[in-house]
Amino acid sequence: MVFVVLLILIVGEVGVSERVVVAGIPVNILMCIATFLWILLQNKAEYIFQTFLYLSPLLVGLISFFYVEALEYGLHKFINLFMVSWLVTAAMMCIQDNLHHKDIAKLTVMLFFSILLFALFYKYRNGFFDRSVHFGLNGPNVFSKMMGIALLCSLYAFKRPYKYIIAAVFFLALVWTQSKGPLVALVLTVMYVWYKNTESDQKIFYFLIAAFLSLMFIVNGDSIAALIADNSSNPMLQRYALALDTSNANNAGSIGSRMDAVLLSINMLAEHPLLGVGLGDWGVAAGSDLQYPHNIVLEFLTELGIFVGLIYLLIFLGFLRAIFSPYKVLGLYFLICALFSGDLLDNRYLLICSLLSMHYGNTLYRSEADKEYSA
Repeated sequence: MVFVVLLILIVGEVGVSERVVVAGIPVNILMCIATFLWILLQNKAEYIFQTFLYLSPLLVGLISFFYVEALEYGLHKFINLFMVSWLVTAAMMCIQDNLHHKDIAKLTVMLFFSILLFALFYKYRNGFFDRSVHFGLNGPNVFSKMMGIALLCSLYAFKRPYKYIIAAVFFLALVWTQSKGPLVALVLTVMYVWYKNTESDQKIFYFLIAAFLSLMFIVNGDSIAALIADNSSNPMLQRYALALDTSNANNAGSIGSRMDAVLLSINMLAEHPLLGVGLGDWGVAAGSDLQYPHNIVLEFLTELGIFVGLIYLLIFLGFLRAIFSPYKVLGLYFLICALFSGDLLDNRYLLICSLLSMHYGNTLYRSEADKEYSA
């Protein structure tokens, strides 16, 4: 059942999706129905209700549909976010009752490795380094996040030296996608975990080295980009060079475009601070080639207004409150991804991590309360 639930998460749609229609049959809808029935057969209907309660504050965002222009896009990302997160979270709660988190992580690695093999075969036949060609069923951003998930799960679930070998495979796959946001997020997350596990007397030394190298990299970004552009025709290296080129603000894949999105969002927020421009209307209001600002904080505040946007952020950042949650590292990875790329629906991974963390924290609290009561 873990595989089915993860596939629902990956597809990210509860309606008919052309990517997963086989012989005229929408496979993702069948998976959603089967998962819902499975939860009921497990006598865990309370998980469905509990997950709905966690998600219910998001319903206040429906107010924006009274004045939104891009209604179809806004409804698409809200409905699929809500329904997929609801179903996947409730199902994962059931799975956690029967499997240890390390076993779930191992199954996740197995599934994503199978998806990687399929993507390799598909890309070999249709354009190995052509980023416009899908990585199997998914685009480069979603596929790169999956590779990041698999890498982190492999480090958590397997022992040395196997975990490093498996992690290296998924890291190369992530680099292959040419998706810069997930790559930066993965590097920062791994650095955070490594830093947390490093002896305290070495932390300052390593932090200063990392800060110095990062500063040099940022200051000389344009020079490095120009050097790569002039001396390499490899499309992968060319794309990574664009990430360093702050002088090209019109390039949708560059740092310049993200900076432009920040400025547009600030102006948008100043003009519509209370209600926002409407869920899905960022691109309309900005008059930009971008449909959304590629930053979860800016997207919530500009589209939903300050008050509703903060409610959304509190729900999406719920994993930060759970001190002992096994999903905390994954949540950190998804959060950093959300600051660089993706829209509301793409960030369903972050939302589900937060919901599962809240459930895990509540379970621990009830367990401790039961022990005190028994004593």
